[in-house]
Amino acid sequence: MGLSRRERRHYRPITGKAAEHLSDVDGVIVPGGFGYRGIEGKIEAIRFVREERVPYLGICLGMQLGVIEFARNVCGMPEANSTEFAPDTPHPVIDLMPEQESVERLGGTMRLGAYPCVLTPGTLAARA
Repeated sequence: MGLSRRERRHYRPITGKAAEHLSDVDGVIVPGGFGYRGIEGKIEAIRFVREERVPYLGICLGMQLGVIEFARNVCGMPEANSTEFAPDTPHPVIDLMPEQESVERLGGTMRLGAYPCVLTPGTLAARA
């Protein structure tokens, strides 16, 4: 399913409580970015849309935050985090690639996805 060029889409930035802004949306996109600013608010918005079954697309950091939200609220790891934001987290569900650890300004330096991916037989991903 794609979007028609004639359809109008409305985009709005979200600030404040997720429920105040997301109760009437058809979908949510959380794009990439770097740094800790706004991370917990984005995770709360991701939790809201997951619980309300609103379609969600996480791109780069947005996907990573989706993993963190799921680990915290579904898998029972309330302190799950990325080592980029919380190096000492007891549940590092996202980790920097070793070759990125010495890079101080990560913006535009990461090229993810150019590696072999092996799917575990019997999983939903393998069946898709």
